[in-house]
Amino acid sequence: MKKPVWFRLLDLLTIGLGGLVSLGLLVYALFAGVQGAHAKEGLCLLAVVGFCFIGIWGKFVYDRKKWLSQFVWIPTYGFMISPSKYKLPKPYEINCVIKKTIDGWTPYHPNAEALVKARVNWVWFDEKLDQKPDELTGRLSNGYAIGGTNSFKVDYDTGDEPLELTAFAHELGHIIHGNATGQWSQEEHHQFAAAHSLP
Repeated sequence: MKKPVWFRLLDLLTIGLGGLVSLGLLVYALFAGVQGAHAKEGLCLLAVVGFCFIGIWGKFVYDRKKWLSQFVWIPTYGFMISPSKYKLPKPYEINCVIKKTIDGWTPYHPNAEALVKARVNWVWFDEKLDQKPDELTGRLSNGYAIGGTNSFKVDYDTGDEPLELTAFAHELGHIIHGNATGQWSQEEHHQFAAAHSLP
């Protein structure tokens, strides 16, 4: 699992390519000595289009880099964690909680570890998740997983509470069970977890 990076070749080829082509044509036109009734206007338009595309790509890259800077990368299982004001435990402690959760679900979903490692797991800690309705769910909660993804949010009450006392393992369980079964019914997940003494 590779850490998500701010520079991606695909972004350059899809967003920046128009700018590179326009600027390349501009350089060619300048060296070739293009002439005509509206040659200056055409050259100006090529320059404007080229710099606009490059500017849009540059802003996109800057915003992505800024956004990614809020996350801590935990490479063993591929977790990108945005701690907010929560004091994350050491990586090995986080890995222990993840492994314990995976081990708990493995008897029911033998590919639990593979499901966790299949994609980057995006986690956000939010202090107010149980104090005001979340903009995505519209309700109070201790955490929630986003169906069909490896992304979840976790509430915390104090910045230094143990990870085991948060809903981290519970939400990771939703990710494992949902990706294993292909269905994301919260009620079914909770009934299954309760029946098998899972977090």
